[in-house]
Amino acid sequence: MKKPFLLFSLSVLFAGMPAYAADYNMESGTGHTVTVDDTFYFYDDGGPSGPITTGFSGLVTFVPTGDKAVRIDTEEFAVSANKMFVYNGREKDDTKILGSDKGYFVGTGPKDLVSEAEDGSMTIFFGSSKGAGATAQNLKGWKIKVSLADKPKKQDEPMTGTYRVGPSSEARFRNLTELQTALAAGIGAPVTIELEDNVYAENLLLKDIAGLSATNTLTITSVTGKPDACVINGTITPVDKTGTVCLDGTPYVTLTNITIAANEGNGSQTPYAALHLRNGSDNVTVDHCVITAPLASANDNRTYLLLGVDADNLTVKSNRFEGGYIGLYTGTDPESDVATVTGGLSVTDNAFGSIAYRSAQIIGCNAFDFSANTITPGIAGKKSANHLEVRRPSGAFTILRNKLIAEQATDCTGIYLRDGGGSADAAHPALIANNVIAMPKAANQYTWGMCVDVTMTNLVVAHNTINIKSTATNVYGIALNGNAAAKDVAAKIVNNIITLPGKGAALRPWNASHYANVNFAGNVYFAADGLVDCDKNTIEAYRTATGDQTSVWLSPEYMSDSDLRLKSSDRSMYMSLLPEVAADYDGLERTDPTCAGAYEYTIPAPDAPVIGEGYPHAPVVSEKKVEVTTCWSIGGQLYAKAVAAEAEAPTAEELKATEPVATDGGKEAVSVFTGLQPSTAYKAYFMVVSALGAESAVVCSEVFTTPEVIQPLNALIFWQDEPFNAGETVELQAYVEGGKEPYTYSWVDQGGNEVSQSESYSYTADRSLSFHLYVTSADGQSVVCKDDIAVVNAELAIATFDDLALKPETSWRWDTEISDGGMYQDTFFSGSFTFGNTSMPSYNFWSGYGYSNETETSFSTLDHQMRNCVGGGACGTANYGVCYGYGADTRIMLNVGDEGVIVPGIYVTNSAYTLNSILNGDGFAQKFESGDWQEVTFEGLLNGESGESVTVALADYRGDTPEVLNTWKWVDLSPLGKVNGLKISFAGSQVTKIPTYVCIDEIGAFDTSAISNIVSDTDDVTRYYDLQGLEVTQPQRGHLYIVVRNGKAYKQIF
Repeated sequence: MKKPFLLFSLSVLFAGMPAYAADYNMESGTGHTVTVDDTFYFYDDGGPSGPITTGFSGLVTFVPTGDKAVRIDTEEFAVSANKMFVYNGREKDDTKILGSDKGYFVGTGPKDLVSEAEDGSMTIFFGSSKGAGATAQNLKGWKIKVSLADKPKKQDEPMTGTYRVGPSSEARFRNLTELQTALAAGIGAPVTIELEDNVYAENLLLKDIAGLSATNTLTITSVTGKPDACVINGTITPVDKTGTVCLDGTPYVTLTNITIAANEGNGSQTPYAALHLRNGSDNVTVDHCVITAPLASANDNRTYLLLGVDADNLTVKSNRFEGGYIGLYTGTDPESDVATVTGGLSVTDNAFGSIAYRSAQIIGCNAFDFSANTITPGIAGKKSANHLEVRRPSGAFTILRNKLIAEQATDCTGIYLRDGGGSADAAHPALIANNVIAMPKAANQYTWGMCVDVTMTNLVVAHNTINIKSTATNVYGIALNGNAAAKDVAAKIVNNIITLPGKGAALRPWNASHYANVNFAGNVYFAADGLVDCDKNTIEAYRTATGDQTSVWLSPEYMSDSDLRLKSSDRSMYMSLLPEVAADYDGLERTDPTCAGAYEYTIPAPDAPVIGEGYPHAPVVSEKKVEVTTCWSIGGQLYAKAVAAEAEAPTAEELKATEPVATDGGKEAVSVFTGLQPSTAYKAYFMVVSALGAESAVVCSEVFTTPEVIQPLNALIFWQDEPFNAGETVELQAYVEGGKEPYTYSWVDQGGNEVSQSESYSYTADRSLSFHLYVTSADGQSVVCKDDIAVVNAELAIATFDDLALKPETSWRWDTEISDGGMYQDTFFSGSFTFGNTSMPSYNFWSGYGYSNETETSFSTLDHQMRNCVGGGACGTANYGVCYGYGADTRIMLNVGDEGVIVPGIYVTNSAYTLNSILNGDGFAQKFESGDWQEVTFEGLLNGESGESVTVALADYRGDTPEVLNTWKWVDLSPLGKVNGLKISFAGSQVTKIPTYVCIDEIGAFDTSAISNIVSDTDDVTRYYDLQGLEVTQPQRGHLYIVVRNGKAYKQIF
């Protein structure tokens, strides 16, 4: 087996429906027109039951009746090699492509397309880039519904009022793309967009929408108010930094009751976002939404759920954030070092779950409010995670009544304040209060409940409850950082409860300023090691060092390691009331004196918890998990278990054997069930045990069924060890996993010819070839993989590049069907020659070798870099090769064996890019003047060893008359002797500035002009000519000559 490739997968759902009366089977050829006056099905030429014909190609135009537009929607699609293209109007015009500009092929057909032409007509072409069909045998073809639709309504005037989007007949816009187009006209009054329940597999970019103001606002919401039923989950690419939904220069927008889903990021190169706000998208509200991404993987460290860059007056409330790498990011651009300040940020009553690195990251924000949020990273928490990170805060910011339960074992910090800042007004301090931080499973050092930068001024850290149960040392409740500000403005750390029942210490001060200047008072400390801080001070030594005589050493009794309400209180825990913290975590008014920590102590209610009316909510079922929401009258430990629907209900004791989570009375709790069997009916059972042990009744949800889980389709190509020798049998075997059987197969060679539809393909080796294998599973997934089969043949075959499939007037710089946008090494063959290619499409970068058939010769942008200065190939052929030598491996290997062969010659010309730079200069190179020159050298290689070389001038201004290569020139390579490799290099007076491109063709060919001059010899005398057409009277052994006898010319090594 050699070089297996695992590649991308796509998904299409096949569905069957009865045929309509006037169904149409596509006809071959062009010139076909079909009038659409009712709904019908459009099939391939095989009709509803037969397969598509091998070699089929056709074009048809659908013309609507009345003032309507043609609409098509694929229900079944299974083709190979050929593609379907859809056009607005009555012509096959690439400027009027509708839908995918890459065409539809394999298992993906056009979905829900409506013509945008003035007359509503639509043209469909099916065929190959060469105009002749290459479709496989026994493939089903397609079944596409054709119908009439209202013409897409143009929004000529600014929008006003309420509009609906979705698949129903009541919708003004069918999809987000139509909405986006309409909003480009701006708004003239308040606008509400209602999204019907649907999965919108598209992105939404709202850029510079005119007319928005504090009065003329834009609201996007769901019709039903159910965010789980209204999902936007378009794709994100590394080149596109907009996100699934992006507000770009678009302020005064409210998003509510919808789900926005992001795909996984790709390493650290580019930030990904489900929701992205940028360029002055101020005064935005995100309310009661679900914003989600896949759980972060090892490769993902830039997936943001909400990325708000320099967004003033951002309100984020009552949302659920789940998955990804960073939940909420707001403030300074993460890709910029420029410090900016934003204001008006309010983040309240949100749930952040299973976010790996930062649940929230707030940078450079003034007087923000982050309150009443729940953060539960679970075991997804990444090493060194800061679950709430605040940098450069200013003004009287508040971090209040947040609950953070981090169950990860790796080191992390609950709340991390850094990089200075704080409030300049002592009467209005920054406040961190009534927060609950529980880390019940800490197992790594450097785990901190809080890390506080005490260079911040007028900062109050009060009434927080922190409990870290750790098995590691260097674990602290509150770590201090930076040199403390002067005593009168230094941080106040007061009335907190900080406990470490395992290892670790309550505090980590690390210099004298922390003891001398930080204002400690009224705290309750406990650590099993008996030490208050990292300097190993006991409570007595701590009091001496800090002057704090009001803090106490006491081990409080919590409801559990993560439910930090107090079962009981001690008189010593009551401290002086702070005017800044007049109420507790639950909003209860505090007494004076008041209990330290986040909760004002109340005697736990003796009543049993009761589930709220309307709970449990209907389960929300997805492929990987099921979520059920409950709400209880009294808080405590919530136990939950999902069992098969037909199984007996678990007893209370069986439920209490599961791992509980803490829940607060009157607040919704979401229980997540994973690891369930697919396609199985379940019920979920719940109960709550209060702090005093009072047990609720066991309640159950309605029955829910988990979805069928179909694994992603992947394919590999296996074969025997290479290289093969000419005449041997090559056996290629497809290995497929995932998807649903049966699979369909299509093997397509590098010329675009389908050669097999079987699971395997065998052939007699002659030349090196590349193959693409297209596989489709019964569930509609498709995958493409490619491999290169090297074959050794001692007889030289010319590299014409015409044995490579290429659409007219296009070029190949990388394999668009294979590359995922990242760095990719590839190979292609022509004749006996192997060419290497390196690409990174996400950066529009390539080097090494590509090929083209563009006939234009002008150059103005990099889109023209594959053109040559002649137009088309040498010797009247279509395709030609392009070498781009910058940083590239420019070797060309010959598959001819270790002995090597003599390569007669090669055709060379300048690329349009290089010639333009020579004649006109560019941003790097100067226009050539006297003394300038540029040349390309072809070096012979034999088994990797360098040999002779041949040099060709691309431009030479060193003589009296400047010379520039602007035609195809044949270059004699026979002086290189026998070779099995060539290497191209560049030299010149501006070689580091001139684009190092050269166009090549007909590698291994003779100079045809020399042959035409001498082939007129008609006698039977054998004559020898060199490759320039000069007669040689004494040929030398081992040299290549043109031999002429009886008017016929042929090549021969003497």
